[in-house]
Amino acid sequence: MTAFGQATWLAAGRALLTEPIQAEAYMSLLVKRQDVYLDANPGHACLLEWFCWPEDNDFVILPDRTTAEPRPTRPAPTREALVAKRDALQSQLGRLTAKLDRAGPTRRHDTDDMAAYGGIGIRQTARQHAKFAVAFDRAMAGHARLTQRVSRVRAALAHVDAQIARAA
Repeated sequence: MTAFGQATWLAAGRALLTEPIQAEAYMSLLVKRQDVYLDANPGHACLLEWFCWPEDNDFVILPDRTTAEPRPTRPAPTREALVAKRDALQSQLGRLTAKLDRAGPTRRHDTDDMAAYGGIGIRQTARQHAKFAVAFDRAMAGHARLTQRVSRVRAALAHVDAQIARAA
């Protein structure tokens, strides 16, 4: 702070409260204190909270505290709705497990009969091997995603079953 800025700050910005003040007027006082500080210290950033001093607490009149209305609670689902949700989840689980069963390992060749190739398998070029590796990685990632979906549906199904047991 320059000597001139500090004197201005001490004279105008640091004036303490001596009488009660409403909250809205106090906010405008804080903004004035901040403006005086910024005029005395150009280029410095400051927060409005810096100008709330402990001595002010005795003089600021805050508005009465209001309590918010409680948020409305959602009514518990009916047993029929829970049973319908369980049926939908079981159907979805059946479809997903069937899809998971169909998603078998990727094959390297057109046949699994090694005797058709002389029993030693077929040698692959580097390009063929890279193509298989990409397909295998894609299949494994799809299998992992599908397994996660099955797990989430099973968890949701267990949750609905627990809700039905509580509703009974």
